Amino acid sequence: MTDQTQTSTHGPAVEQIVELSDAELLKGMWTADDLRRQVDLADRHLWVAIADGDDVVYRELETQDDAEIGREVLGFTLTCVHTYEELDAELQVPVGELFDREDCPVGMFKSLVVKPSARDRRIGTELGLRAIGETFVEDDRVDEAIAVAWVREHNSANLALVETYGELVAEYDEYYGEGRDCPECPGENYCGCTFRIYRAPF
Repeated sequence: MTDQTQTSTHGPAVEQIVELSDAELLKGMWTADDLRRQVDLADRHLWVAIADGDDVVYRELETQDDAEIGREVLGFTLTCVHTYEELDAELQVPVGELFDREDCPVGMFKSLVVKPSARDRRIGTELGLRAIGETFVEDDRVDEAIAVAWVREHNSANLALVETYGELVAEYDEYYGEGRDCPECPGENYCGCTFRIYRAPF
């Protein structure tokens, strides 16, 4: 792998992730400073797929220096471990509809996105498997993970991934509704997308 810190035409990794998230998830879902804070938290794991010539290199951003690397980011996933209370604050539906207190802590895929130009190369699958294998499985507190997935035409690969490894437990129309600026939905500050929630035991 080439030196990730050398001069590049691409901006810092966290800024590239923000651009990708704004275009593919929700506008304003993350800021670069938000992501830098995630890097410093022990229960958050930010993985990226980085272009390295014709190859793809996968790595976790574990330090602030990592967050500033200037190679092209082809995709990313952010995972975390949540207590019952944290999960209740994170989900847009009452946590009691889906989980009992003794189910927690659980791992959670907060985001998994691949740049459109880099799709159909198993990048999303590889990011997901690394997040599971090197973060969740090694955490003795965690017996399962959950994923909240958009039901969108261009998100079919992610849906196929979570359906392969997880069990569908709920589906919600207009999961976010007002107050979220969705790149797919008409109007401002509105997301009418359907979401599915999956659980995957280890």
